[in-house]
Amino acid sequence: MVILGALRTNDKLVKFGMDIDDTCFLCAQATEGADHLFFECIYSKQVICCINQCLKCHIPDRQVLDWCLLRNGTKVQIGVQAAMVWGAMYHIWQERNKCRLDGVLIRPGVCAEKVIEEVKARIRGRDFQHMTKEEINWLKLKNYM
Repeated sequence: MVILGALRTNDKLVKFGMDIDDTCFLCAQATEGADHLFFECIYSKQVICCINQCLKCHIPDRQVLDWCLLRNGTKVQIGVQAAMVWGAMYHIWQERNKCRLDGVLIRPGVCAEKVIEEVKARIRGRDFQHMTKEEINWLKLKNYM
């Protein structure tokens, strides 16, 4: 939905003729569009920063979608990194919706922890027989197993 630009962000709802405030629910500092919500919003930047610290890498804010396609590493490393990025986008959208409906917003670090724990759970459910020793050691080193 993010790639297709199909999310119903406030800016789109206003363009569709709805009489609503188009301000971002997460930061209340700018018009809420997909670019703002996922790449410019201070809340989202803090979530990505927490995930970057966990991954010990740097996911660029603006080029995150291109980064997902051009990253380096083994198949497992690329998969983990992509799962973190897509998980972050999913949870940011979920938090935006909760804030919109309930007026409650969790801290960005808590949102990032949800993403990280989900990715770890997915890794633990994988079949490790198809992974190399190096990939398994990398997962252990990163504390994903």
